[in-house]
Amino acid sequence: MSAPSPSESKEPNVVELIVHGVSGTPPEAVLRCPIDEIDRVAGDASAGFYRRRPEECPQGQTRITEAFSWGGLTSGPASRALWLLFLPFILINLAHWMLPPPKKKLLSALSISVLRLLGLSLTLTILLATVTVGMDMVGWQCAGLPQCSDRLGPAKILASLPTRGAQLATIAVPIAAMVAALWLFGRSQAHTGDVPDPTVAQGDLAPLAQNNFWNRDKSVDRLRACHIAVWLSGLALVTLIAPYHYSSNQPRLVFVVLLIANAVPFVIAVVATMLNKITARGGRGPDDAVAQWTLRRLWVPSLMLLGGTLAAVWFIPADYPNLDLRKDQLVEPTLLPGLSTVIFWLIVTQIVLLVMLFVLTALSSRRIPDPGYRPTIRGFTGFFVALMAWLIGGGLSLGVGLWVARFLGDPVNSGTAAQCRIGMREHILKTGYTKTEALLHVCGQPVSTNVTFQQQVNALAEHAPLILPGAYYGAALANLILLIVVVLTAGILFLTVIVLAKKRWTPIGTEYEVPVDKSKGYFKLMKKIARTQEWAGVPNWAPWLVAGLLVVASADIAVSYWLFKDVPSNQTVNILTAWSQAITAFLAAAFVGVVVSAFRNRNTRRSIAVLWDVVTFWPQATHPLGPPCYGERAVPDLRDRVALLTAESKKVILAAHSQGSIISAAVLLQTTRQAPAVAAEQPPAEDVGAKASRMPESQRDSMSEPVAFLTFGAPLRKLYARNFPAYFGREVLESLEPKKNGQWLNLWAPTDPIGGWVFIENAEVTAITEESLQIVDCRLHDVVAAELLYGQAPICGHSGFWTRTEYNDAITVLQDKLG
Repeated sequence: MSAPSPSESKEPNVVELIVHGVSGTPPEAVLRCPIDEIDRVAGDASAGFYRRRPEECPQGQTRITEAFSWGGLTSGPASRALWLLFLPFILINLAHWMLPPPKKKLLSALSISVLRLLGLSLTLTILLATVTVGMDMVGWQCAGLPQCSDRLGPAKILASLPTRGAQLATIAVPIAAMVAALWLFGRSQAHTGDVPDPTVAQGDLAPLAQNNFWNRDKSVDRLRACHIAVWLSGLALVTLIAPYHYSSNQPRLVFVVLLIANAVPFVIAVVATMLNKITARGGRGPDDAVAQWTLRRLWVPSLMLLGGTLAAVWFIPADYPNLDLRKDQLVEPTLLPGLSTVIFWLIVTQIVLLVMLFVLTALSSRRIPDPGYRPTIRGFTGFFVALMAWLIGGGLSLGVGLWVARFLGDPVNSGTAAQCRIGMREHILKTGYTKTEALLHVCGQPVSTNVTFQQQVNALAEHAPLILPGAYYGAALANLILLIVVVLTAGILFLTVIVLAKKRWTPIGTEYEVPVDKSKGYFKLMKKIARTQEWAGVPNWAPWLVAGLLVVASADIAVSYWLFKDVPSNQTVNILTAWSQAITAFLAAAFVGVVVSAFRNRNTRRSIAVLWDVVTFWPQATHPLGPPCYGERAVPDLRDRVALLTAESKKVILAAHSQGSIISAAVLLQTTRQAPAVAAEQPPAEDVGAKASRMPESQRDSMSEPVAFLTFGAPLRKLYARNFPAYFGREVLESLEPKKNGQWLNLWAPTDPIGGWVFIENAEVTAITEESLQIVDCRLHDVVAAELLYGQAPICGHSGFWTRTEYNDAITVLQDKLG
């Protein structure tokens, strides 16, 4: 083979840096070549930069194609699938970033303080759900009944322990270990440096334009320590209630002292969570160095006190109830003492916090003149996402509780019902309990002394009765009603789209120049395009639909709770309740099944990663035990890569699809020469120039060469500017250097449900030329007109841009613009 000529061996001076979108697109798919023909030139397996090998590149190429593959940050490790179980933590963190920028920083400070307290309450919700299943159902109820413990290995082990206190102490150990796993999984990957700014108000510099936005925030470490302390101290307090309730004299005094001791770190953690200076994003923490050190290790005394508490519960005797029927007793079973009361007051507290968040959001300014950039649900999106987190947290707790109760035994709504079931079974099996008068008094029904063989067989197979609070039954019925409402709403939505699509498809056909004699395939395709366009428009008003369903769910749960907190003995109600329990338990089991499937299957994890790509883009702010933020790694890595390429005198075209456009915009914001301000109705009172002068010069101008920007399927306006108004907005996007330099093109199609236009809504379809740089937005036909006649053309949608000739045309125009 002859040596290449100098002109052939010279490397092109332009780099087309492609940033993929959701679902973890692998680099070989982005570069459109086999995996064995590409090399990683920077980064690692989780987030790396890939190119074709030089010998595999076509001769005469005018630019280098490089792919930034960041999908491993969200879909890589199998352990990421487990985060689905903690979706409430993720949503409450997302709500922080959805809050509108208020006129005054005080409103912003109060709002994020309330959100952090809500996040802390969700940690307690998960804790109490775990306590209900592990400590109450398994340790307190099942382990005390041979008919239940003989069917479950862990319960049988607990039943072999000497006292009920030993059972409680043993079951508390794995519950305490859960929070350690959460801590390890949720560790941040962020760069170290200056802490980010704590709050956002109208007129402030756009936070994404600040280099420290993605830095590791030490206040999150303090907030994490508070959550760990609350988990450990809360577990100790709940564990102490039963021995305190059943003890007397000196033992009770010991338990009182332990209750007070465990309450101290619990209260400190709650107060610290409430104070913005200590745990808010960008909070500086206490002025005293010793207090700083102590707060970050607040979990240490909580852990030590928990250890002492479990030892005391194990060894100090208490007069626990004994269900030993061989002693001719019939003791009424109970729930774990105090658990229902604790859950009730936690729910009341959460409702108060949600009301406060609603009021604070209502006081925030939400008026934006440009209708295309107005916040969704009039700025209440953050509130409704927080409400969703609360409802999902409660729903998961309820579903898992019902599922476990049905797995271990048969749920009943009172101790009396359980007492009757236990006594009747023992009477039928003739195990030694002979006081039929007591059974008659408890059960309120005749007790026959003649027992058939079939009754004995049925009694042997009968599941143990496990008590669930009456509120569980009401909430289960509410879930059934809500499921019916959701199904009906989905049906109405589907029919609405079909009807509207029929009105739309004829005008669509006029956009294409085709012969008069059209085939059946043409008309079929027109209908399909119209229907796809209608579905693509659903995200514009879907938030209102979701908000309505959340309001219905809240009202439904409230009414069901008060009507069915004591389940009546009406047969119809009992049937409905049984169906509600079964459906709720099934939904919980199905949810867990999805988690298990994602844990085992990488393709399933990639599908779930679509959700992760949106909700974990933002740093942790209000809940520190959720999954780590991939933006803390992806944005700085891409920023540094672009800076390196431009420092080597390379001209870079950032070609970003879908979520990749968000990552790329965040990078370009940090290279803006004059950081934009958050949208305000009136000029801010503060001196913005003074603030800008405090920013490092490298932050405002870190690229040696201009960077061109190509976006396609970009949710910049449609999803991000409208749902995260404090961080994206028209002013912010117009401040990007490629926009000011006339080096940005945005490809969009009406059939795209995620992406869309950025600046101009009703643009006509035209050829992509240098004049297109003046308007940025380039609308594409939903199908290629030349392939339309016989109805075989693929619809663009969200992922059809890669194969369109307009993509190459846009790259060529931007490359010519860079010179």
